[in-house]
Amino acid sequence: MVDFFLPFYGKDGQKLWDARGSDAEIFMDSHRLLVHNLYVRLFSGWGSGMPRIILESPSAEFNGDDNCLSGADFIHVVGNLFTAIGSRWTFFGEGRSIILEQEVQVFFEANIVRTFSTASNGEPRKGEDFTTITAHALQISDSSQGFLLNFSQEVTILANDFKLTCDALEVEALYVDQAIFLDHGTAGEVLRSLRAEGNVHVEEPVRAIHADVMEFFPEEGVLLLSGNVSIAEDGMTFYGQKIFIRRGDKHVLVDSSAVVRRAIACDYDE
Repeated sequence: MVDFFLPFYGKDGQKLWDARGSDAEIFMDSHRLLVHNLYVRLFSGWGSGMPRIILESPSAEFNGDDNCLSGADFIHVVGNLFTAIGSRWTFFGEGRSIILEQEVQVFFEANIVRTFSTASNGEPRKGEDFTTITAHALQISDSSQGFLLNFSQEVTILANDFKLTCDALEVEALYVDQAIFLDHGTAGEVLRSLRAEGNVHVEEPVRAIHADVMEFFPEEGVLLLSGNVSIAEDGMTFYGQKIFIRRGDKHVLVDSSAVVRRAIACDYDE
């Protein structure tokens, strides 16, 4: 079969995704297709024909019984905020989700932790716009509100000389309203939150942080650390079970047996 094309529609008749390939080999006995040069588009909920996420891979197997595509080869996933690469992957058409199980790397053309990371002189970082996240596995889940990136197993965030390691990381993005630019619609997302869990460790030139859980909300400028928290800075270390840091506030709340206020170098960009 040459010029393979497979569309998938929702109950309201709106196209949710489609898949293309240069050609496909048909296995009639097992309801499977081997597709070459795969190109998949996941669409927005606006009915504008605008793709939200694009997948590309040299080859994939389509299983009609499960309505899924899978492959062992390299995969390239592109969204508005990120680019992901990996291998050993599965795309679940019914749930509009993608799982990458090997050699996962995700790149953001922004320093997604910039508003709470500090430079070696203690000043907030400015103008450094790149972040890499690596892990053993990644699940990308798409919905009408936005998407989730769920990383697992030896997760690392690198952004200049900021480094965070943890067992699991969830990055949530929300879709924003469609904008018109030069008579064309543009889709966008805004980063809502990051949640790191399990052996969370942050290394920066001016401090080191340990916690069981770290939650960061960039739009609100809020950082929440919880569970066996320690922050080492300026030759001192202080501890707590819950630490709350807010943009524009040079203090944190340390909640353990009592509430303690202490000034640390954690200024945010305004």
